[in-house]
Amino acid sequence: MSSRRRVGMAGAVVLLILLAWTIYHGLSYERAIRAGRKSIAAAQQFESRFPTARHSITYFTGTHGQPTWQSKAGVGGRYIITMTLPIKVNRFSGTVVAKGEPKFFVVEVEEIQQPPNGAISIAYTDKQLQFGKDVWDKFVASGDLRAIGMEPGVEKPIPGFDENWEKG
Repeated sequence: MSSRRRVGMAGAVVLLILLAWTIYHGLSYERAIRAGRKSIAAAQQFESRFPTARHSITYFTGTHGQPTWQSKAGVGGRYIITMTLPIKVNRFSGTVVAKGEPKFFVVEVEEIQQPPNGAISIAYTDKQLQFGKDVWDKFVASGDLRAIGMEPGVEKPIPGFDENWEKG
């Protein structure tokens, strides 16, 4: 076998290994999201209160920072609530374990602009709230959004909010 052919085969093998690792890594992330939705009590509560919630994991590999669970939902046509929670991820098994208490953040959207170039621009009011598990537990017990600083129905919904809140 010629050296040129060996180099070509070696390159193909390296490419296949990289492709397999990339596919596995992506599947592992998706499995971790599914596992976290089942194993993290705060994520289950969040999703039960906000069924359109989106979930993600930042610093999934842990290489550049603490892996953190994030649940996010648009509420009342003008609010975005986010829950963050430090987690431990086993990338090979796809298991996720909470490593602390959740923190919650609420922001109020003032305006959503969509210029002709298609980019979305979201402006927020000065109303930005942060709270912990104690306030969250009061909300879970009461179901009243006012317990976490939201005032649904007081202000009109922001045009384009439901379609665009995730882009902010």
